[in-house]
Amino acid sequence: MKKLFLYVFLVLMICNVAKALSLMPLREVIEKNANSNTDPAFQVYVFNRCAGAYKYSASIFLKANKKDMATQFVEVSSKFSTMAGVVLVTKLNYSQDDALKKVSESLKEMGSLYAEDGKENYLKTGSHLEGSYILDDVKVCSLILK
Repeated sequence: MKKLFLYVFLVLMICNVAKALSLMPLREVIEKNANSNTDPAFQVYVFNRCAGAYKYSASIFLKANKKDMATQFVEVSSKFSTMAGVVLVTKLNYSQDDALKKVSESLKEMGSLYAEDGKENYLKTGSHLEGSYILDDVKVCSLILK
């Protein structure tokens, strides 16, 4: 009986693995890739991450009826998307149409990944942004614009 109990306990522990974050915090990504700051592909990734973080945050502000804040965040998201597009065209030889498609796809993907983690954070803390890496990503991205 003890063996059965131990077996069931171990199976339950293995099955109860905590869900990992969809994205590594941007600060960690930048630190781990410090030598890649001038790599155009890395720049595009960071700009897309920032666009996604700001877009997701804008959606949260909009739901909270903070329309002015949401508008500001959408504008910043658009700036980052533009920056990613410019790098794709000027440094990675994408056509403007292909760059626009790539940026749009990345924005959609990043937005859904942030939304997934924001929902998880909300279940844990009662806030989509506070206490999550998402808020830190927005802070990191604001430093990039300076």
